Amino acid sequence: MKPIATFAASIAAAAYASAAMAATGTWVQHLAEGQLKAHKNITSITVASSKDGKAPAAIVASTAGEQGEATKEQKQVIAEGHAHHTLLASGDLRVTEPLHDVVGGVIGAITIVFAHPDSPGMKAADRTATEIQHAMAKHLISANNVADPYPYSAYPEHTLAQDLVEKTFAKHPEVIILATHSTPPGGKVNVISGSTIGRLGKEADEDDLRVIEKGETNLEVADNNQRFEVELPLNDASGKRIGALGVVLRYSAKADKEALHKRAIVIRDEMARQIPDAAALAQPSSH
Repeated sequence: MKPIATFAASIAAAAYASAAMAATGTWVQHLAEGQLKAHKNITSITVASSKDGKAPAAIVASTAGEQGEATKEQKQVIAEGHAHHTLLASGDLRVTEPLHDVVGGVIGAITIVFAHPDSPGMKAADRTATEIQHAMAKHLISANNVADPYPYSAYPEHTLAQDLVEKTFAKHPEVIILATHSTPPGGKVNVISGSTIGRLGKEADEDDLRVIEKGETNLEVADNNQRFEVELPLNDASGKRIGALGVVLRYSAKADKEALHKRAIVIRDEMARQIPDAAALAQPSSH
């Protein structure tokens, strides 16, 4: 991959439009369905987004099968950045609030319907809606990432690589994106094997291969000056280079780049101690 900052730029506008029209099979659809299962008093979750704000907002995920343009309420929330509440005739409570990316930028709107008679009060609904959108935002790098296809490829989801990424991500709140690159046993192509932003099975590009084959490290401040991206060689427990690891940390003008680089190395080494060899990354997870 080009450093993770350019992940979003690699998704064509046509692919975004196609995903938005279908409102199914997108990365954000997968995230929405997961949140719906986790909250029993919610009847539906719908997400609207605009490709980097340059196209009309459209529904890119809906657990209720909604499609088409964003609603007036969703467009207003995207424009204003404030939550809206509507008590429906059925007694259900609808909350629409901004959907953010990993650094807090508004990339869309998320509408959550709380079921009557179990609808919570307004404050409780706001808390739950915020929790849901925060949980989803942790896995969204941009509006393009929202509409990524899901599954991205036939690569398996439940592997040691993915399990290790998720555990490490949960342990280190300073990390906002984490992704491993490795080559499956018997495979010829290096791919994303574990990731917090989806895209499992995405083939490595020239920048990735430079890290993987030459052992070099890519350091880059993302174009929004809010992410510091480190892509460095990934080793196994014996110290053998087996791929690459992308670690993205929050960044500001006052940040110490070298300190962030060193932090990424610590995280890489922590992960390496848990990897017996390259083949183990593709093995099914026990969780």
